[in-house]
Amino acid sequence: MVGTLAAKQRLADGILDARGDLAEVRMPTAAGGHFLDRLRVLMEARVRPAAAPPAPSLVDQLRARLGNAIAPRVVDVRVLAADAQAAAVVIVDHLGTDVESAITARWPELATPASVPAGVEVIDAATWEALQRLARRGLLPALAVPVEPDGSLEAEDRRRTHAAELLRSAKRKREMSGVLCAGGFVAEAAAPAHDAVELALAAVAVRHALAADADGAPLPESLLCGPMLVRSFVGQADVDLIRRLRAGAEAPDPHALVEQSGALLRRLADAVRA
Repeated sequence: MVGTLAAKQRLADGILDARGDLAEVRMPTAAGGHFLDRLRVLMEARVRPAAAPPAPSLVDQLRARLGNAIAPRVVDVRVLAADAQAAAVVIVDHLGTDVESAITARWPELATPASVPAGVEVIDAATWEALQRLARRGLLPALAVPVEPDGSLEAEDRRRTHAAELLRSAKRKREMSGVLCAGGFVAEAAAPAHDAVELALAAVAVRHALAADADGAPLPESLLCGPMLVRSFVGQADVDLIRRLRAGAEAPDPHALVEQSGALLRRLADAVRA
C-alpha cells in the first residue's frame, strides 16, 4: 500500500507539476505498469499547452465587488462614447432585477478609481449581440463596427485546418484524462479534462470565425456567454461547467465532472465539423 501511494504521488508530480521523470516511476502491479505505458505515450505527444488567462480587467474588478451569486453573471464591460456623452455598459449572461440592482449599486465604487463613466447600463448577452449586428449596418455610431471575418475560400480553409488541429489536441487531452480515470487518478484527471474543453472551445471559435487566433487559451467570457451561447454552441449548463473547471475548485464528485466534460467535448466536436 505504501509503495502504491508513493508511486501515485510521483505520477501526479510528473503529470500536473512537471516534476520528476515518468520513466523512473514503477507501479507495483502489471496492470499499473500497462496503465503507465499508455500514459507515457500520451504525455510524449505534442499538444499545444493552454496559455495563461488574461490579466485582471474591469470585469475582474467589478466581480470582486459583487457577491458570489451575482459575480459570475458578469461577462464583459464596455465603455461607449458619442460626442460629449459617455456611459459604461455591463454585459451579463441573463438579465434580472437583482443582477441589475447589485451592479448599479456597486458601480460607483469602481468608476471613480478606474476613471470610467459614472453612468452604467446593464444588458444581457443576447441584446449585446443584437447591438453588434446593428453596428455593422452603421446604425449605432457609438459602437465600434465589428470587423467582418474574411469570407474567402482560402480563409475558410485556414480556419477549418486550424480548428481541426485544435480539436486533435483536445482529443489527446481527453484521452489522457480517460487514462487517468481508468487508473484511479480521478482527481488528477480534471486538469487535462479542462485543457481539452478549452482547446475544443477554441476550435469552435476558430471554425465559425468568432476568434481569429485562438490557440487553446481560455476564451473571454464575452465570447463564451455572447456568440457561443447565443448561437447555441454551448448551453447555460455548459457555461456553468466551464466556470467550475476554470475555477479549479475541488469538485465533490471529480468523476462526474470529467464525465460531463466528455459529453461537452462531443458536442463541441460536432460544432467544429458542422
